[in-house]
Amino acid sequence: MKTFPLFQYRADKIPPRLLINEDLSRFSKEVALDHSLNIWFCNRSGPQNVLGGIYGAQKINTSKINKKISAQIMGSLEYINHLTGLKIQTVYKKNDADIRIYLDQKIDLGLGAQYVGLTVLNEEESNWEIFISRKKIKNKNHKIYTILHEIGHTLGLEHPHDDQDNDFYLSTTVKYSAAPHQTIMSYREPANNKAFPNKYTANDLKAMETIWGSSPHSKKLAIDKLVQKPIRPKILGSKKLGFPVKATSDIIINGKGAPDSELNVYFQNKFYQTANSNTDGTWMITFDKKFLNKQNKSLGSHLKIEQIDSFGNVINANPIFVDLI
Repeated sequence: MKTFPLFQYRADKIPPRLLINEDLSRFSKEVALDHSLNIWFCNRSGPQNVLGGIYGAQKINTSKINKKISAQIMGSLEYINHLTGLKIQTVYKKNDADIRIYLDQKIDLGLGAQYVGLTVLNEEESNWEIFISRKKIKNKNHKIYTILHEIGHTLGLEHPHDDQDNDFYLSTTVKYSAAPHQTIMSYREPANNKAFPNKYTANDLKAMETIWGSSPHSKKLAIDKLVQKPIRPKILGSKKLGFPVKATSDIIINGKGAPDSELNVYFQNKFYQTANSNTDGTWMITFDKKFLNKQNKSLGSHLKIEQIDSFGNVINANPIFVDLI
């Protein structure tokens, strides 16, 4: 298991009770009587019959959830297994699942508002259904964040601004309550155009440990402590980059940052690719010559590198301007 998510600042900590919904926790424990939960990711596109909870049975138009997304989701859930002793696992048949996850075309409840994600419980069947709106999802990180957010409800978590149980964090107004880097249950957008976190935070994990109990491993994990200062990614070698106006070969850029991180690369203010750093923090980005030759040479060629480390911290490399030579 990679490094456990920790707190970056003391002010980021949220008391677990402010993220726990007792009613959701109670139902989830009834579903997971054997301390295990089976998850099914909808693995086909097309019409699907769903139970719909309080909204009633209906047919929805789904898209297949790809294996890379589901693998990343399960990787984050593995932290919960390790911390609490829960056994959360995937199954390949819908009828074997306690939690069914669908990528829906859109979520329209007929109330004039469309939702990014929705979780419903089906009491008679003793299971959960999660619906993610393909129309409202902005990018891969947003999709992962939204799925983990909705799974959080099935594990007993609530929104930090929710006061239905007479408690809330800071404010019942979304923009004044917790931010995404504090809890994946936040309703806020990340500040300064940062990426959505793609794993549960230390606050989320502490709340789930409160709900589900501790495993023999939990004392060693010490997730109450603060993380060390985040490592900023940087380009190795020359401080200036030069790309030819007409590239005749691919261009490779080497860099270093935090180990085992995900990097989102943007060029000329557009997303280019996702890369990963090695265990020593080194990484490599390859710019395809065909891609470079299609870029607008009249624009300033800014290169932006956004790093999401194994603690869930998001930090950008210093601004990089690329000279056209």
